[in-house]
Amino acid sequence: MEVIMRETVVKQFQDPLTLWENANNIRDKAKRDEFQNGKEVHVWYAPLNNSIEVFNELSAKEKLKASKFRSSRDQQRYIRSHGILRRILAAYVNCEPCEISFQTTEYGKPFLTNGGREVHFNMSHSNEIAAYAVSKNHELGIDIEHIDHDLDWFSIAKFAFSQEENDLLESLSNDQQIKAFYSLWTRKEALLKARGTGLSEIETMSGKEFNSVKRKYLLSTFSCGGSYQGALAVNNHNQMINYYQVPCLNYVFY
Repeated sequence: MEVIMRETVVKQFQDPLTLWENANNIRDKAKRDEFQNGKEVHVWYAPLNNSIEVFNELSAKEKLKASKFRSSRDQQRYIRSHGILRRILAAYVNCEPCEISFQTTEYGKPFLTNGGREVHFNMSHSNEIAAYAVSKNHELGIDIEHIDHDLDWFSIAKFAFSQEENDLLESLSNDQQIKAFYSLWTRKEALLKARGTGLSEIETMSGKEFNSVKRKYLLSTFSCGGSYQGALAVNNHNQMINYYQVPCLNYVFY
């Protein structure tokens, strides 16, 4: 079992880079029969270091939150990541971005009130990249992390990973450890986000319990260039995953 687990994780971060299709229009992808029939999950990624103007499309609550950021850089990342989310979702539920309406679960996971809750989504952003996942009728979670080679991953792993996972990390070479850590972390966080609990379960769910839950989900690792690691979790194994790059951000693309 240990050898199989080690080979699986090593393979996860040795896979070729994810091929992202340049999409000209999000609505065209949202109309795909495979998506509408619940057989396809769409993953979108967008750079946040751009000049897209989306502030007026945010809700009053989002604008208020944006105003409280002390860092201009963090403020702009928040505005752009949430504005792009609204534009993506608007294409899937056929409305204007400003009309998108959210509510949250008891654990804080947002969900759409537009479209009868058939469209499920999740988002994650790290540094200058945001990633979004959209599905029809299936809960899902996504996580993306900028790989920080100075991160004290050892301390985090001791806190968040099972003994089996920590043993695996310690068995790897130094250059493999950081990649393996991010592979394990993003898959675990994506799974917990798909369950709707987020990091509230990070300490309690490990080992056999985590493996039992994991078998119920489709887990997929992806990359956005060499410096970002991502993962997707969907509570349906019979899904095709399509990876798209958000269209040019200087015009209305939804």
